[in-house]
Amino acid sequence: MKKIRDLSKLTRAQFLLSLFASILSLTGFRRRRRGQNSMPEAKRPVIRPPGALPENEFVQRCIRCGNCMKVCITNVLQPTLLESGWQGVWTPYLSNKIAYCEYKCTLCGQVCPTGAIKKLREEEKTKTKIGTAHVHKRRCLVWEYGTECLVCEEHCPVSKKAIKTEKITLANGKTILAPVVDKDLCIGCGICENKCPASPLKAIEVVPQ
Repeated sequence: MKKIRDLSKLTRAQFLLSLFASILSLTGFRRRRRGQNSMPEAKRPVIRPPGALPENEFVQRCIRCGNCMKVCITNVLQPTLLESGWQGVWTPYLSNKIAYCEYKCTLCGQVCPTGAIKKLREEEKTKTKIGTAHVHKRRCLVWEYGTECLVCEEHCPVSKKAIKTEKITLANGKTILAPVVDKDLCIGCGICENKCPASPLKAIEVVPQ
């Protein structure tokens, strides 16, 4: 069963949050129209869809329609609650615990009615960086336990492999292949994090760009 929030069955609290987010969105839109939006650019608190505008403009332009989430073929796009602050309530973000961003999919930008998510061609999408993967060595089956595992490298869709392998020598003298991230090639699609077998905490994690 897919782990996705049913947008048609909102709790009272979720409804109020959604309503409040819509009011904030409209307020931000009016401020932009009046030329009063002079806030410094915010950092990404969460991983946004590929093609998303800079954070401040994105949360103001997004009308929380849910179209991007409805067409997402892996269900990785989910609505934020307070992960991106009050102004970002109910805006879409990537939850790699649930799924990952399909490498060549461009649907979210095609259905966005306000341009909060830009339309991308397939060749643009595969080069659009939305985050960067990091290996937590103390959680990794290879680095910490000396167990052979290259799941993240095998699933990486980047043609030149953003996750590579290197030989390391463990304390017991054993030589084994371990995963390392090429940050210049990684686009942050999240499939490595989603497929990582480490539990309960993943050994590889994608952080916002």
